[in-house]
Amino acid sequence: MVLILYQEPRTAFSTNQRFPFMPQHKSAEKRVRQNEKRRARNRYHKVRMRTMIKQLEATENRAEAEPLLNEVKGYLDRLATKRVITPNKAAHTKSHLDKMVNAL
Repeated sequence: MVLILYQEPRTAFSTNQRFPFMPQHKSAEKRVRQNEKRRARNRYHKVRMRTMIKQLEATENRAEAEPLLNEVKGYLDRLATKRVITPNKAAHTKSHLDKMVNAL
């Protein structure tokens, strides 16, 4: 009798980390590679965007906040153009930040 103390859960990632769903065609393998690169790039930009927004929200002086606001708004527009975030999210966030800076 064999006693199994721990059995790894069966998920798509348990067999092969690079190709979790084992693509059957070369073009599908290429698509997986492209998606990995794009995901890493998009994550970098989203983290940078959130960091910039936090820095802007941390400012308490309007004179310091306005140049930061212009920088953040430009970055949001760039991300919306590249479809890292949706244009509506960019517009919503810019509006929120405008109201915050005007309240300073």
